[in-house]
Amino acid sequence: MENTIYYMKRVFLLMTVFGLFYLGITSVMGVQGATDINVGGSSRAPFTNSSSQSTPVQAGNVTELNISGSAITTHWAGFFGEISGTLTLENSAGDVFYNWSGLNSLSGEVFASASGAVDWGTIDCIDTAGIATLETALSISATDADRIENTYTSNAHPDFEVGGTALSGCNSTNAYVSSALDPSSFYQVLLADGSSNFVYTTLINESLTGFDSATHDFQLLVGESDAVGSTNLYFYIELN
Repeated sequence: MENTIYYMKRVFLLMTVFGLFYLGITSVMGVQGATDINVGGSSRAPFTNSSSQSTPVQAGNVTELNISGSAITTHWAGFFGEISGTLTLENSAGDVFYNWSGLNSLSGEVFASASGAVDWGTIDCIDTAGIATLETALSISATDADRIENTYTSNAHPDFEVGGTALSGCNSTNAYVSSALDPSSFYQVLLADGSSNFVYTTLINESLTGFDSATHDFQLLVGESDAVGSTNLYFYIELN
């Protein structure tokens, strides 16, 4: 699933929690599970199929060559898409007492975690020990160019709350806009709960130009180790 991009068309806010291919976790506080995930097309850069460049060579010549190339990351993947939501009053059987549909001016966060049981009451910025543990889980070595310290290089994200917990100064970065870094949108933040369940977080930017020059509500960078193959991620959302 390395650097694979999944297009998620709709994410609805309800009271039953499930992540990708999972059902049955109860929500707490303001964070809800993603209850409707439509997975669209996915793609990756075709570097393995790119044609090789050539140059004339003649015996006796010494020639300067400046060569460039690219490689696919083996530790990260990306998600992007749109969000819609409904504020609802209903019982445990799903019988609707009243419904406020069509939320406007979306703001909040989208989360992904390898855990389906994140303790949102203990959520906080990831710490140094947590980063070391996460890098081990992602098979990241100290010499990898895409290690966490080379990826989440900032802590200048806007202050935000998760389930009532105020967060600021966490390890952060920004997903790209039109294939270039934009330090003012699509903030990516690393969080963890008290049980060391790591949570990849992005702040919602409604209908903002994204990495591919199309508009998206969110772009989310997540860790994924190529060494273990594809794994399930659990998605959550908090709308303000």
